[in-house]
Order: sequence, then C-alpha cells, then structure tokens
Amino acid sequence: MLRLNNVGAFYSALSWITRIDTVHENQSKDEERKKALGDTVYQNGKPNALHRDLVEMAQGLKGELDIIGAKLTGMVVERLLGALDDKTLTFKRLGEYADSINSRIRDELSLINMYVLDSKNVGYFESKESLFGPSVDKNFPTARIEIEEAGKCLALRRSTACVMHLMRVLEIGLQCLAEELGVPPQDNWNAVLGDIERIIPEVTAKRNGADEEQWFSEAAAHFRLLKNAWRNHAMHVRETYSEEQAEKIFSHAQTYMQHLATKLSDKQARREDIFG
Repeated sequence: MLRLNNVGAFYSALSWITRIDTVHENQSKDEERKKALGDTVYQNGKPNALHRDLVEMAQGLKGELDIIGAKLTGMVVERLLGALDDKTLTFKRLGEYADSINSRIRDELSLINMYVLDSKNVGYFESKESLFGPSVDKNFPTARIEIEEAGKCLALRRSTACVMHLMRVLEIGLQCLAEELGVPPQDNWNAVLGDIERIIPEVTAKRNGADEEQWFSEAAAHFRLLKNAWRNHAMHVRETYSEEQAEKIFSHAQTYMQHLATKLSDKQARREDIFG
C-alpha cells in the first residue's frame, strides 16, 4: 500500500515538473532564444547555474516519484539525469523530456487511488504512543497488534471491524483475569465468566479479603456486561456498528483495559519484566 504522511509528495513532484517546463518555455518563447534550442544547457563546456538548477530539479523530482511509486516517469527522469551528466542535453531535447515526463506522470497518477484520512482520525491510524496508554502497553503486550488494528479500522471508518478487534483486546483481558484466579482458559466467554464468578470468593478470601473480592467481582460483572452488549453481537453477522458506536466502544475498552492493568498482566509482560 502506498503510504504518505500527507499529499506533499504529489505536490512536490508536480512542482518539479512545472519548474522543468518553465525552463523550456522560457527558452522557446522568442525568436532569438529559439535559435539556441540546439545548444546544450552547458556554457562553454562547463556547467552553469541553469545546468545546476536542472540537476537539482531532476533529482528532486526523482525522489518524489520514488515515494509515490511512479516508476515509468522515474525512468524518463533518470534518462534526463544521464543526458545532463553526458553534457549532451540540448534545449530542444529538454522540451522533449518535459513532454514525456508530463504524459507519463498523467498516466501513472491515473492508476493511483488516494484515500484521505479525516484529520481527527490520523492519530488512530498512526500513533507514536500506544492508543490505550502506557500501562496497557506494558501489562498487555499481546494486545498491542489488536489495539493497533482497532485504531486503523476506526481511522478508515471500518467500524464493525474496529469493534471486532476491540473484542479480541478485551478477550486478552478476560483470559488474564481467569489466569489470575486459576481458571483454565476457554474460548467461550460465558463459561469462563461462570467459572470466575464461582471461584472469586474462595480465591480472594486467601488474599486481601473484601477489597480483593470486590475488585474481581466488579471486573467479572463488567465483562459480563461487555459480553451481552457487544461481544455476542460483534462476533456474529447479525450486527454492524456505526462510526459513532465504534468510537464509544473504543473509548470504553480503552478505559476498562487501563483499569485491568492496575492489577493484571499477561505472560509476555511478566517475561519482559524478568528478562528485560
């Protein structure tokens, strides 16, 4: 997939092409200059300011073409740079290169589809920090890819896909809760929650008593609400989600995973703590 931080590469490429066109047009617009079209862009066999400008333009254009993947246009520019290196480039030939570059870039850009992200969604698509915050990133590293994919889907307005990834994030949290209480892992949320709810009083009585029991009981109850509200529907074809719904579920999952991170972590996080 073509990936650009912004449309600057397209704009720059077209700007370089315009500058090359301008050089040729200026040389061709009066009779006196037209007589010199057979001259090379060197002066007395040495590079002059115009030659240096043309090299800069061609190199700049080639760099932008590489970014946008315009390979055929890039080949024409490479030939232009070769002609400049060989000191054989005439003003007439420069015009031919300019025409060829223009036609090639038009053809190549016609094959490229560009999708523009809403500015408010750019942070979801590519964030320098974890979208769920440092505590979740540290304590649940196995959820990183799902969180990242949920953010990308939200940015691209693939709302139902976003919710599905969020349910996978929450499932990691649920499995960590089960593991903390000694409940065997299962794919069925209802079965896992049933085992968790049954064992909480027994396990927490051996720990910190009422406070511990309350935290785990609330965590299990919240997971059951999540299961009934979203998980059951998201994982079956009977439900789709709007962008607004996905944003709300994203925010809710983010807050809840941050809450779980105050007491829980996955196996990978514990290995990272041990081995750095």
